Amino acid sequence: MKTLEFENTQGINLQYTIANTMERVIAYVLDAIILALFFLVTAIIFQPEGDGAQVYFAFVFIPPFFFYAVLMEWLNDGRSLGKMAIGLKVVRVDGRPVSGYDYLMRWLFRWLDIYLSSWLLAPILVAATPRGQRLGDILADTTVIQTRTGRISLKRVLKLGQLKKYVPVYPQVLELSENQMMTVKEVINRNKRYPSNAHFKARAELSNRLRSILDIDDQEDDRVLLEILVKDYITLSR
Repeated sequence: MKTLEFENTQGINLQYTIANTMERVIAYVLDAIILALFFLVTAIIFQPEGDGAQVYFAFVFIPPFFFYAVLMEWLNDGRSLGKMAIGLKVVRVDGRPVSGYDYLMRWLFRWLDIYLSSWLLAPILVAATPRGQRLGDILADTTVIQTRTGRISLKRVLKLGQLKKYVPVYPQVLELSENQMMTVKEVINRNKRYPSNAHFKARAELSNRLRSILDIDDQEDDRVLLEILVKDYITLSR
């Protein structure tokens, strides 16, 4: 399992699992099925014949066939419909936002990665490179990560009934968003499931960053602090 670790715009180290070859192939196939259904439905509706067929191909068939992938990723935060279905997303490997140029670069080299190489180059590179990158990814400094981790609403992470008598310690935790708190919870879970120096370091960096953001002066253990912040957030935001 390949992972990608980078610092987000809030200065918090995040770690994601990189999508494997099979997941990316499944996303591609789903996108192809969606496009095929679109063409089938529009062909039934417009019933292109004669001159109408030329108009159909010029304005209905060609634009989505050629530009679906790049436009969907650009307009939908790095996710085509196929990627959304199985929880994948395009990101930059340095954690910065993916630019329109990055999406364009991925799309241009998609033709070499997939079509001109008879579907051989992309799977080989994704499997062989440390960050799971095809040629377009390497040139754009991007990769594809897993975003679906079976997450549920933060308020269901802990049983609310257990928090009825709980008194929050850090009310300023409400300065954080729910997505940020889910990141905190994921870091806690990763440390429990995969105890390692890398995960301990990420937990320490996250704790120190949150101490700075929330102006916390404490002597708590990093793990204890993160767990307190999660409980505080759930209690105060429900």
